[in-house]
Amino acid sequence: MRSRSLGPFPKTRRWQEFVVAAGGSKSQADRLLGKLQRQYSRYCSDAMAYKAISFLVALPVATRTAHPVKALCDLFKIEAYGGSRDDLFAAINRFLPGIHPCKTALLRTVCAAASERSDDLSLFESDPWRIWREYDGSPFCDLARAFYTELNYICFAAVLRRSNLKVSGSDLRLFAEEMSLITRAFSARWFNACARYQIPDPGSISWYLGHCMGKLDLELSRELSTWIEPEGNPWRRRKATPLRTASLPL
Repeated sequence: MRSRSLGPFPKTRRWQEFVVAAGGSKSQADRLLGKLQRQYSRYCSDAMAYKAISFLVALPVATRTAHPVKALCDLFKIEAYGGSRDDLFAAINRFLPGIHPCKTALLRTVCAAASERSDDLSLFESDPWRIWREYDGSPFCDLARAFYTELNYICFAAVLRRSNLKVSGSDLRLFAEEMSLITRAFSARWFNACARYQIPDPGSISWYLGHCMGKLDLELSRELSTWIEPEGNPWRRRKATPLRTASLPL
């Protein structure tokens, strides 16, 4: 799952600071990081996590077609009746029934993106799908990073809350956002290679999810009190290999 990448990325505050300032210890901070790493590892093969990221990918892919509702259904088995925020919320609840951190992260991401982009639309704009069409290509990295920021925040807050450790919500959100930066460049590369001019198959989407979780796992490791950053980055010297989609049927 884990993959070396660029980094370390700068953090305004570190995990150890949050836990110690809330009355915990460095050893407790490390134990909580271990719990988060195990949770993220499970997401690599979690059906709800896969569906959440599939829905996110489906939005720009389906909206490049003339009939997005039909494309969502035919290509991704997503039942949607329109492109408004309420329509998409209903579609998410049908596609991902129940409660799950990845579902919550998806709902928050869709809500924020719809609200942000809708402000830029013309007063007479009648195509709600345009918002998602604009993420078709490299801009997908911003949509994906928003999702992983929300997932980080949800998971970080939950593990701290279960340990009765109170951390400022604004501080934790900034930390979650900074932790998600590692997924941004890779999301653009993956989308352009595997989804920009084709329909990504389930194997490709699953691989993308696992790779991003591996990058987040690496960032969590960098927060451990025992972590020592390797000198240099030998992975930079490796010859790049093209990304390939798996050959699983839709």
